[in-house]
Amino acid sequence: MALHEYKDLVDPCSVSLIPASSPVKAVGSKFMTKKNPFAYNENVLTLSEGVSIPIYDGSAWRPIILNDGDLEFDPAAALDTGDTLEFGKDYYVYLCIDGASPEIVVSLNSTFPDGSTALTSRRIGGFHYGTIRKVSDDDKWIPIDSAGNKWGSSGTKWQDNVTEGIIPNSVWDLVHRPRVIAPAWRKCTAYGWGFTLRARKRPSPLWRPQTICRLRKESLCQSTARCR
Repeated sequence: MALHEYKDLVDPCSVSLIPASSPVKAVGSKFMTKKNPFAYNENVLTLSEGVSIPIYDGSAWRPIILNDGDLEFDPAAALDTGDTLEFGKDYYVYLCIDGASPEIVVSLNSTFPDGSTALTSRRIGGFHYGTIRKVSDDDKWIPIDSAGNKWGSSGTKWQDNVTEGIIPNSVWDLVHRPRVIAPAWRKCTAYGWGFTLRARKRPSPLWRPQTICRLRKESLCQSTARCR
């Protein structure tokens, strides 16, 4: 699957008016997600089919459309610098039109990726790479121990059953995002977006990530299952 720039047989001026007069469009409430959030050893993101993103190159609007299926990509392989995601970092996903065809680039830069410019790139989303608590896959997202028991203490207790990777509910895009883009935002299913208290270094096994709900201003991860 690939991203395509919309073109037809009408004059360029008419084509440029198509994205200029329409916002980012997606089928559903979001267009970028983490593929299979319960496969903890995988860090793959998915762009959903049907998303349309206009990008202005300094002289004209250019519509980029994904219309032939979902697009999966490895953020580490799409980095502008290096080939490994760093623990405790916030990353930004860009749509770039520097080459012959549109491409996805991931960067630590919040403005534009290395090798691109503000006129040839658009920030379309982002994510946080850090500590993930392992939870049940029954859509209740309840913390589990290493044996899969909810709130269990067999093997590795649920309190210590964590790993590292792309935090699924930290993934945001131009359709599904907090009002203010700030480091460590995560989605709380009950109350909307909240921010995460996180370690800058790899934590000890006893460290537990917490999310503070932006509305209730309280921790939701340690006592309930509403943060995911």
